[in-house]
Amino acid sequence: VHMDEETDIYLEVATIPEKWLRKDEDGDEATSCCGDGWTSDDQEDNCEPAVTEVLIFDTHTHPHLDVNSIPKMKRFKTIRRCLLMSSQQSEWKTIEQLHRTYEVVEMAFGIHPWFAHEYDPQPDASWFKSLRSILVAHPRSIIGEVGIDKHARTKSTGKVEFDKQMRIFEMQFQLAIELQRSMSVHCVQCHGILFDFLKKQKEFPPKVILHSFSGSPELVISFLKIPTFGKRIYFGISHCINIMGGSQKPLACMKVSTIFEVN
Repeated sequence: VHMDEETDIYLEVATIPEKWLRKDEDGDEATSCCGDGWTSDDQEDNCEPAVTEVLIFDTHTHPHLDVNSIPKMKRFKTIRRCLLMSSQQSEWKTIEQLHRTYEVVEMAFGIHPWFAHEYDPQPDASWFKSLRSILVAHPRSIIGEVGIDKHARTKSTGKVEFDKQMRIFEMQFQLAIELQRSMSVHCVQCHGILFDFLKKQKEFPPKVILHSFSGSPELVISFLKIPTFGKRIYFGISHCINIMGGSQKPLACMKVSTIFEVN
């Protein structure tokens, strides 16, 4: 997201084996990071010095949603940076405060499609003005987590309010272009709709990262072949969403993406 010569690997970190972690100064196990907080599950693995020199940029995480996990962030030694994703406006100040407190924290501000129904899709809406202001105040911040989701149903109605999701997403997409900010995009059961939307655009943000991409290898090729903008699209793969069930699709997508970019 912000390329850094001192960072070796850019990942969506869902679970990191203990062998990837450095020991604390007192010899205790360090803490690992996941999308739902900070854990240390793989106690049987020992720290391997050759591996622990790898510095990782976690490009998508939400540890701020668990207040008990926040103090553990300062103990984590392997993560060079972690990009905290917001889901709704109420999280923005928390992420801003964590950025001031912990040097590893980078910030992403936006409205997640699960909460889009709660926001007014008008350019003069107060939330949108606040989003613009906080992004301008933090030039390194990106827009995220945003997107569209045909699986998400509003609890009060039991319906998928997709039209409103799309309007909120389009507003944030245009803001990303205006401010030249990268975006982390959530997309579930509507990759074709997202592809058609991106293909029609005449302008594009610097980067669009498709978080925990669940599409097919054929879709990867289609996205990467979008005229002019295809090389600005990146694909995130996370353990808890893409890999934990044993699916081979993420590996197939990675192979297709690598081959296409090399050619």
